[in-house]
Parts: sequence; C-alpha cells; structure tokens
Amino acid sequence: MLFCFLTGSVLGVRWPSVAGATKRPAWRWRALTMALMFWLGAAARMWLPTLFAELAAERGDELFRTSLMKDKTTDLAKLDAAFAAYQEAMREQPINAEYAWKAANVLLYKHAPATLVKQMVDAAIAANPRAGKYFVFKAEHELRQTKPDGPEVMKAYQTALGLSPGDVQLRLAYAEALKKLGDGDFAKEQYREALRWDDLLPKDEPKRLTEKKRKEIEGKL
Repeated sequence: MLFCFLTGSVLGVRWPSVAGATKRPAWRWRALTMALMFWLGAAARMWLPTLFAELAAERGDELFRTSLMKDKTTDLAKLDAAFAAYQEAMREQPINAEYAWKAANVLLYKHAPATLVKQMVDAAIAANPRAGKYFVFKAEHELRQTKPDGPEVMKAYQTALGLSPGDVQLRLAYAEALKKLGDGDFAKEQYREALRWDDLLPKDEPKRLTEKKRKEIEGKL
C-alpha cells in the first residue's frame, strides 16, 4: 500500500512546462527509486525467512521420509539431519508450530530422551496453542513413559478436549488413558460423555460409533 501511494504520488503529479509538455523533476524519479527499494526491502524481510524456512522443512521431510531403509532399519544419520533441518526452519520462522511438531516426531522416532521430545512439543504449543493435536501428542508421549505424570496427561487431554469437546474418539482415548492411570471412575464418566456426544451427531454422520463399538463401551460402564 505504501509503495503504491508513493508511486502514485510521484507519477501522478505533472508539472506543465512553458511549451505545454509535461515534466517530471529529477527528484521525483529519485523518490520513486527509493520507494521501490524500500518496498523490495520490506518484501524481502517478510518473505525470505518464510521461503528459507519452507526449503529447510522440505529438506527435513525428505530426510525423515527416507530414513527407514529397505531392510527396515533406521538411518540415524538421516534422522539427525532431518532434525537439524527442522531446527533451521524454526530459527527462520519460529511462529510456525509445525516445524517444532515435526522435530518432535523425529526425536520420538529415534527414541530420544523424553525431556527433549517435551521441549519440542512445548515449543509447538507455544507457537500455536489452538492446535489440539499437539496436546494429544504430549499426553500420549507422557503416557508411554515408565512412570507417567498423571496430572500432566490429564491436563493435556483436557486442553485438547476444550478445543474439540465433541471429538468422540479423543474422549475415548482420554477414557482409556484414565483407566491406565488407575482412575476408573473418571474413565467411566468420559465413556458416558463420549456416548452422549455421539448421540448428538447426525444419523448419517460417518464418524458416529458403530453399534458394536457402542455396546463395547457400554460394557465398560
């Protein structure tokens, strides 16, 4: 907008000469050049970090995708390179939560220490606290630990459900997690909530639970 305004100001003003011809003083051309340089500089500062981040992330995606070799073993060097690529993307564009999310998946895949995985997931959450999948990832990762932190698991699931309260499958996953944590009564409450939300779905909704699945859940109450 600023560039268009300056350009219009420069080109739109005409100074009539004695002969009736139109003149544009030299200072106006210099102003136009400066406006163009300003606009190009602003565009570069805005778009180049995004471009570099996307290139790094694409490189990470390819390395991660090809890290599983034909003999089903894992190429750890490629996983390390993929993680480094995602970190580069994060440095270029820290507001994009997906880069931290992808880095966390690489760490999980290479069985990195739980604290490192948590750091990456927390970075993704900080960048985009409205994405429920990051909280689910955090809860599931914590639940896989030898001694899971129950309150942390519950908090992560509850946050995800706060973002998508009608997600029946998510609520069922939370109920299963509660069972694993030894809170059977609260698990039953979540099973009932899952059935209640399922009842609210349209009859032709593909995401509705099958009768077999509903009976299975009812058997746990």
